[in-house]
Amino acid sequence: MQNIGAVLRRNALLAQRTSNVAHDASNVAYTAAQRPAYTTLPAVYATVNMAGTPRTFTTFGTLSNYTVQLDRASNMASNTGVFTAPVTGIYSVSYGANMTALENAERNGFVQLRKSGTVLADMTMHAFMSTETMFNSRTYLGRLQQGDTLHMTASNTVILPSPPPFFQVHLVTQ
Repeated sequence: MQNIGAVLRRNALLAQRTSNVAHDASNVAYTAAQRPAYTTLPAVYATVNMAGTPRTFTTFGTLSNYTVQLDRASNMASNTGVFTAPVTGIYSVSYGANMTALENAERNGFVQLRKSGTVLADMTMHAFMSTETMFNSRTYLGRLQQGDTLHMTASNTVILPSPPPFFQVHLVTQ
C-alpha cells in the first residue's frame, strides 16, 4: 500500500511540471507573434547587366538593367534598379563599381547611393585619374522607413563591365 503523503507529493510535482510546460508554451506563442511578418528577411544581391560594354555617364543617370541573383522578398525592380524597403528598420547596403574618369574630365566622377532621390553616400573618381581604373565600393548602415527607395546613380564617369557593378541590401533589425 502506497504512502498517501508520497502520492500527494507526486501529484503536486506533476501539476507543477504541467504548469511549467503551459507557461513555456505561452512564451513560445508570444515570441512567435512578435516576429516580423516576413518568414525570410529582405535581402537582395544584384549586378548590373553590362553585356560586356562600358557605360558612359556625362550627367547623373540611374544604373539599371540588373541581373538579380537573390531577392528573398521581391523588393528589387531589376529593370529600374530600384529597391523598396518593405519594412522600417536598420539596413546594411553595399554597392560598388569598376570605374574610370571621363577622358579630359574637368570634374570628378561619382557613383552615388540615393534614398528616395537624396544622396546617402558616394564614391569619387578624381578627374586627374582619367587614365586609371578603380574598383570602388561602399557600405551604408542606416534606418529606412517602409516604402523608402534606394538606387545607384553615376555622373561624369565610365562604368566598366568587369567586374559588374553590384548592389546588396540586408535588413539588419527592425
